[in-house]
Amino acid sequence: MTNPKNLENWLHEKAGPAHDALKADPARAVTPDQVRYTLAELLAKAEAAGGYPLPPEQREWVDAPAVGREWPTCEALEADQERARLHDDAMAEAFRKDPAYAVELLNSILEDGDQGELLIALRQMTKAAGREMLTPFDPAEWLTGAEAVAAFLADAEATADPAYIEHAHQVAARARTIHGLEG
Repeated sequence: MTNPKNLENWLHEKAGPAHDALKADPARAVTPDQVRYTLAELLAKAEAAGGYPLPPEQREWVDAPAVGREWPTCEALEADQERARLHDDAMAEAFRKDPAYAVELLNSILEDGDQGELLIALRQMTKAAGREMLTPFDPAEWLTGAEAVAAFLADAEATADPAYIEHAHQVAARARTIHGLEG
């Protein structure tokens, strides 16, 4: 079991000050338009760096049909590997890099009142703090509706981890029993 004090310290030392600074000076925020690039801008950057268009030998390899379950490892396809990471890992990294985003997302979820989404975000934030679990608790107690159970199971399925999926089904069964939900 992990020490919730470490998560609390992370929230107080990183997430809280970032949120307070953003709240005090909203002009510090980066707009979506400042972050997003158009495809033309990305291609122009790649072309300037000499990475686009691909040399003919790489283009031939990229366009070749798959012959099995191989996974490309060439540098030109690193972006594909990045997308293949588990969503939780990517979210945990995003929360570590930008605690203000973690606070903003958590506030948005709390405002919407979606318990399933809240549990998912808390798990990801716990991972961001380097912990597997905050305190011993039964998530089934918080899965009070069919939608929350469905979201919880969908998230588990997305991990493709058989042990976690089995555990999630056990939690869902407990939630249905505790709250009298139909399965």
